[in-house]
Amino acid sequence: MTSTPNSSTDNDWASVFVASAVVAVVMLDTMGVSQSLPTIGTDLDASDTQIRWILNGTTLASAIALIPAGRAGDRWGRRKVGVIGLLMFGLGSIIGALAQTIGILIVARLIVGFGMAALVATSLAIVTASVDSNSQPKAIARWTAITATGAAIGPLAAGWFTEALSWRWFLGTEALLALALAALLQHLAAESKDPTAPRSLDLAGTAALAIGLGATIYGLMVIPDHGVTSVRVVPALVVGALGLLVLLMIERREDAPLLDLGLFLRRRYLAVAVVALVANWAYAVMIFYVPLYLQTILDFGPTAAGALFLLFTVPYGALSLVVDRVESRVVPALLTAVGLGVLVVGLVVAGLITPTQGLFAVTLSLLITAVGQTLVFNVSGSQAMEMGGTSSGTASGALSTIRQLGFLLGLAVTGTIVQVSQSRHLNSELSARGIGLSTSERSALLSDLSGTSSDSSSISASSESVLSKAFGSPAKASELSDQLFVDALRVGYWSVAGLCAVAILASIASRAPRGTPDANDSVNSG
Repeated sequence: MTSTPNSSTDNDWASVFVASAVVAVVMLDTMGVSQSLPTIGTDLDASDTQIRWILNGTTLASAIALIPAGRAGDRWGRRKVGVIGLLMFGLGSIIGALAQTIGILIVARLIVGFGMAALVATSLAIVTASVDSNSQPKAIARWTAITATGAAIGPLAAGWFTEALSWRWFLGTEALLALALAALLQHLAAESKDPTAPRSLDLAGTAALAIGLGATIYGLMVIPDHGVTSVRVVPALVVGALGLLVLLMIERREDAPLLDLGLFLRRRYLAVAVVALVANWAYAVMIFYVPLYLQTILDFGPTAAGALFLLFTVPYGALSLVVDRVESRVVPALLTAVGLGVLVVGLVVAGLITPTQGLFAVTLSLLITAVGQTLVFNVSGSQAMEMGGTSSGTASGALSTIRQLGFLLGLAVTGTIVQVSQSRHLNSELSARGIGLSTSERSALLSDLSGTSSDSSSISASSESVLSKAFGSPAKASELSDQLFVDALRVGYWSVAGLCAVAILASIASRAPRGTPDANDSVNSG
């Protein structure tokens, strides 16, 4: 495929469309799978911690592989790495569709995450390489619109498949889409490389990042089930801390580090990274808990829940196309501060839910958080690119990794807060009735009461005995279960709102000091 210096052929635009559709499928999956989680949890008899791993496993794999995948694309060809990513995505989706246990499904989602990393890392580079420089702004706009379409369709499509057929059909259809796109990408997109890109993939740094993040997230997520001082939690957190410490040591010596630590010595970049991390933390909490609340508490079907999520995805996609015009007129730091403030309002509204009435609160919170996420995501990304200067790709890649970390922490930390809050409230209720349970017994009871496995056939004999003794009837136990979940979820939402409020200070700090060049802006400046 060739193109003239000042024009783009129809084939070039076909390449742009296919490369954009690649990330649209990623967004389709990310937004869609979240709608199917309650049903997946019931079908595979999964605990709340396990269903959070369905999302966190994908995100963890993507965070680990994102920068190495980008470098591999620069070195050996973006189209080649993109095709490999699609094949991995398809393979993981097929395994997930056939999975009979939650463990196999989580492994499948890890494979999908590695594929996603390759797709996200190469898609935009393929788009910009497909057209001449004059057409690049138009190509990027199309890329944004198409990827936003994937995010909008995902919840509705997954909801329909889950309700009409099965969540397995949704994953299977994704696999077919990935394979078809792999063939189209190979046929339509010209190969492109970057001869000036770092030759090293920094595999040692990647391994340290995998161990550090994986062990830390695992340790945080199993706290509710085993206790802070358990033999599972403490070693995991220690290994995680050591892994991240080794990562810092490796990156300081690496000529082409996975993460350029020098970026984080710039006060403005560090502030933008904090803002991006917190915003993605909030995003993870919303896409996980909103479908869970709608389907398990308000008894929405997956299709209806997916349709309601259009109130987030459609405004987000539409506003993303125009936010750059606002950014050119307003100080970016002010825009991200406003975006975080809007997120605070949205999360506070989300916490106004009750076990019987919460549709209005959910609807309003989705609309509000869509506006906040649009401002923070787009403006923080452009700020990172600007501050990166000639190393804008490195700065953007590092910010993407930070965003993935925010997603991981959002589900791990906030999920732990929600589960611990549920456990404490349940313990209070049982203690008031003279019933004492061990940590493991309380965890089992919470799992039985949770929305992922709350049908009567899934209640264990031991839990049924406790419920009968404590509450007298299954209906009263169910009412308590709903109340415990909603009260705990409110704590989770409002804790994230507080985190976003604190991050506003970081956003204000990202404003460049007068007379200080961006490139030299350090932690000690200002």
